[in-house]
Amino acid sequence: MGKAPLTAFKYTWESLDVRFAKAIMAQQHSLNIRATRSISASIGVGARLSIMAVLNFIRILFLLSPFFLSLPQIARANEANAYAAIDNSIFDTSSLGESAQFGPFTIVSAAEAHLNGATDEATPSQFRQMITQYPGIKRISMIDCPGTENDDANLEVARMIHKAGISTHVPANGSVRSGGVELFLAGLKRTYEKGAQFGVHSWIDEDGMQARDVPANDPINAAYIGYYQEVGLPPQTARAFYAFTNQTAFDSIHYMSEQELARFQITN
Repeated sequence: MGKAPLTAFKYTWESLDVRFAKAIMAQQHSLNIRATRSISASIGVGARLSIMAVLNFIRILFLLSPFFLSLPQIARANEANAYAAIDNSIFDTSSLGESAQFGPFTIVSAAEAHLNGATDEATPSQFRQMITQYPGIKRISMIDCPGTENDDANLEVARMIHKAGISTHVPANGSVRSGGVELFLAGLKRTYEKGAQFGVHSWIDEDGMQARDVPANDPINAAYIGYYQEVGLPPQTARAFYAFTNQTAFDSIHYMSEQELARFQITN
């Protein structure tokens, strides 16, 4: 067998180089493909993790959404409660500065009530309700007390004031007249300020009869004198004061001087 020509030999070596190069290129391509797939896989995993994280976050927000939505309502409720507490602290009738009303009586503090206006047949029950709800009342300031529309009811209230140990007071601008003076006398401690008015006159009944029109031994006279003694006036002073009030006709009024107030022991 003879030698192969040089051209054929050269061709053979070139073919080997080409095949070797192609093999290397193929291997490199394979590596590139695997690397690309690896990178793609890594990117895919990262993307999936990111998506899952976003979905979990959305799920958490969805679960918490009722709570977040309720926050404004809670805030409004808390605000309303706060205002209610403020309102209660201002208008609570069990604290100072209250303004509960019981007929002619107005609560001004836990220990004091003001009396404005005339008494009538409803006043005894109103007074009972007041001292039941405010047992700490110790003084009634009489601002403007023109008298009563019912003498029996007025004396009933007066006796309850006296029995409860409540003091009475007339401020400098205050005025008590007619049956209002009987209420003032009910006070355990009776005080007034300079300028206060005490007006007295005779009683009158539904028939127009006055004290001067009935005999001295009439039961109504004994009723008033007996009341004055109940609240602390000595018997002689009680009779003298009753006679003094009846000297002035019902359609007129006499305002007592400080000397007269002292003479009949109106204050103590």
